[in-house]
Amino acid sequence: MLLVEDSQDDAEILIEELRAAGYAVDYLRVDTEAALRAALPQRPWQVVLCDIAMPQFDAWSALKVIREWQLDVPFIVVSGSVGEETAIRMMKAGAHDFLLKHNLSRLVPAIERELREAAVRAESTALREQLLLSDRLVQVGTLAASVAHEINNPLTYVMGNLEYALHELSSPVCASPVSDRVIEALSTALEGSRRIRATTEDLRVFARTDDARPRPVDLKRVLESAINMAGIQIRYRAKLVKDFDEVPALAANENRLGQVFLNLLVNAAQAIPEGHTAEHEIRVRLRAINDQAEVQISDTGRGIPPEVRKRLFQPFVTTKSKEEGTGLGLSICRRIVQDYRGEISARPNADRGTTFVVRLPLPLCAASSAYSLSSSTLPYEAPRGRILVIDDEPEIVDLIRRELRTQHELVGVTSCRAALALLAKDSAFDLILCDLMMPVMNGMQLYAEIERSHPALVKRMVFITGGAFTQAALQFLATVPNPNITKPFEADTLAKLVRMALARVSGRRRVAS
Repeated sequence: MLLVEDSQDDAEILIEELRAAGYAVDYLRVDTEAALRAALPQRPWQVVLCDIAMPQFDAWSALKVIREWQLDVPFIVVSGSVGEETAIRMMKAGAHDFLLKHNLSRLVPAIERELREAAVRAESTALREQLLLSDRLVQVGTLAASVAHEINNPLTYVMGNLEYALHELSSPVCASPVSDRVIEALSTALEGSRRIRATTEDLRVFARTDDARPRPVDLKRVLESAINMAGIQIRYRAKLVKDFDEVPALAANENRLGQVFLNLLVNAAQAIPEGHTAEHEIRVRLRAINDQAEVQISDTGRGIPPEVRKRLFQPFVTTKSKEEGTGLGLSICRRIVQDYRGEISARPNADRGTTFVVRLPLPLCAASSAYSLSSSTLPYEAPRGRILVIDDEPEIVDLIRRELRTQHELVGVTSCRAALALLAKDSAFDLILCDLMMPVMNGMQLYAEIERSHPALVKRMVFITGGAFTQAALQFLATVPNPNITKPFEADTLAKLVRMALARVSGRRRVAS
C-alpha cells in the first residue's frame, strides 16, 4: 500500500485497522509530489490511500500523477472532514472511494471491493491485449512467410547460377584461365546467398501460419533459429555460449516453441547494457534429464527483484520500460509451455543475472515421413528418368534442366495449364517436379486434377516450394505422401532427392511387373 499522508499518527491508525482485519501490510508513506513520483516505480502497488489535503500536496495532484503513470490501482481518499460536494468532485475526477478518518468501518470492505474489481479489470485487459497481440503475431507471421517465399524464388536461381559458374570456371577444361580473385569473389557471393537462405529458414520457424498440432520437433534446430533471430540484440551486449546435448525429438509445434525461446533470449539481452560485451555472457544449455528436455537460458544482467520474480509470469508484470515491452511476453510463454505439459521458471544466479528454465516432456515421436537424403540410403545405380518440371519462374525451370540434364531427360513448362495440356498428349513421365505456389492454378490444384485424369502419375509428383505460407498449403504438404524440397536448394540436394524418388518409382514398377 502507498500512503499519501503527512501525519505518521494517522498513517498508523490506517495500518492498524488493516492489521486488525488480518492483513500483513507492506506500506510506504509519502507527502510530496516528488516523493510520490520516486515511490511509484519501487514496488507493484496494490492500493493507494490518500489524504485530501496536506501542507505541500493534495489528493487532486496525487491522482493526476497516478493517472500520468497509467496505473490501474484503487485510489481511495481518506479525509478528516470534508463536504459531500468535494467528495463527489473527487469521485468524478477518478477516485474509487471516499472515507472519513473518524469512521474507518468501511476501510477494509472498500479496499477488498476495489481489489476485486481491479483484478477483474486486469484480467479483462490482459485477455484483450493477448488477443490483439496474437492477431498481430499472426499477421506478422503470415507476412514473414510470404516475404521468405518471395525471397527464396529468385535466391534459388542466384545460388544455382553461382554454383554453376564456380563449377565451370574451376574446371580443368575451362576455355580460358580465371584469376583466383574472380573465383574468390564468386565463392563469397555464394556464401552470402547461403546466409540469406539460412535467415529465411529461421524466419519460417517464427511464421505463425501453421496449426498448433504437435509434430516431431528438433529442439536444437529451434534454439539455433531463435539464436539467429535474436542475434542483433545479443551481439552488442554479451558473448553467446551454447552447450547442447543430444536430445530426442519431442511432440510440439516448432513455431510456438520458437516464440518462447526467442522471447527469453531477447529478454536476456535486454537485461544487459549495451557496449560491455566482454563483461557479460548469455548461455543457452540443452539437455535431456530422465523423461524431460530441459532448456536453460542464463544471463549476467541486472537480475529481477524478488517481489517481481514472484509475479513474473502474470500479465503486465515487467521490469522493462513501456517502450521496451508490455509485460505480456512471459505470460504467453508460460501458456505455450503449459499447453505441451511443460513448466517454465526463473531463478537468480549465484553471482548476477537470471536463469530461465523450460522443461518439456519427451515422448519419442514417430520418424518423419520425409525422405532422408543421407548418402547411405541412396541406390548404387541411379535410374535414368524422364522428368517434367513445372514452375512459374522460367529461370528456375532452366536451372533444374541444366542441373539434371546429364543424368535425365527434362521437359519444362511454366504453368499448370501448360502441364495438363502436355500430359493430355504425352504422359510418359517418371517424375513430375512441381512448384507448389503458382498463380492461376497452383500445385495443389494440379495434384487434384492429375489424381482424376492420370491417377498413376500422382504418386510420382515431387513438390518444390519457396515456403508454404498458407494454411491450405501447409495442411496439403502434411497430408500427402509425396516428398517435397524447399527453395533455395543446392544441386546435390536436388539430385539426391530425384534419385531417391526415381528409385522408389522404379521399385514400384518392378513389384507391379
